[in-house]
Amino acid sequence: MRDGFSRDYGFSWGDVTANTTGAALPVVQRFVPELRLINLQISFSPSEAFKRGEYAAIIDDYTSTTHWLSVSVYDYMPTSWQQWYPPWLNLGIGHSVTDLDGNGGVAFFGLKF
Repeated sequence: MRDGFSRDYGFSWGDVTANTTGAALPVVQRFVPELRLINLQISFSPSEAFKRGEYAAIIDDYTSTTHWLSVSVYDYMPTSWQQWYPPWLNLGIGHSVTDLDGNGGVAFFGLKF
């Protein structure tokens, strides 16, 4: 919501998609137990701009965060395979950005595994 009313950023379909997914997943998981093995996660590594105090909150600094989707592989495996796979090791894919230009442009939108 905040970006949509900001004079610097404005409305973005990417934000709407991310926000809707983030809000809908727990609701869907409530009714589809098999999906409870999928988790949305955020990791934070402060950017130089954040360290200098250029952002009021972590959520404002997109370059400091990586957004992850992880799956509990262990729980989807057949029982006979589970003895060979550690239950704490999930499969994850994430995305992050670098070099935002302040106008909604980005130099790099990368996937992480």
